Amino acid sequence: MKRRHRLAAGVPVEEQAYVRSQLHEARALWKRLRRARYRLRSVAMWQTVSRLGAVVDQLIRIVEQKPHQLRLVQPFFLNEWPTAVEMVEKYVYLSRQPVQSADMTEALRKTERLLSELTEAAERQLLDVLSGDVWSLQTEAKVLEQSLQQSDRLHLRYLQGEPQFKR
Repeated sequence: MKRRHRLAAGVPVEEQAYVRSQLHEARALWKRLRRARYRLRSVAMWQTVSRLGAVVDQLIRIVEQKPHQLRLVQPFFLNEWPTAVEMVEKYVYLSRQPVQSADMTEALRKTERLLSELTEAAERQLLDVLSGDVWSLQTEAKVLEQSLQQSDRLHLRYLQGEPQFKR
């Protein structure tokens, strides 16, 4: 029987290797997107691609820190992300051509619209990943508030000289 080695976080080595490979692929695509971004001629498209790159970079960093979050972003990394990078590279190639037809112009406009929608979808994905941390922070804040209120009440009782606090 094969024994599984667990890391400190309780993640099997096999799963850790899978997460690393997925992150490696995502990071390689991110680098391709970054290179293509600098060949864009449209300022609006440059901003869209820059925003998409920043959001995906943040998703990658989160999964590097918390490998269990890969389950939330894996569909995006496997489906939309490779397609987005291919679309940006083709957009750059076609937009740099000296001659453009009506079909080419239409395809470029559609690509701009789709990449804008994809950027919004990536932002929603990032918010989903961060929602657990937001909930945790809110819970900790409530516990701290309650603790401070209880401490203030005890301190007030002490100052008022209640019998249980007298020596």
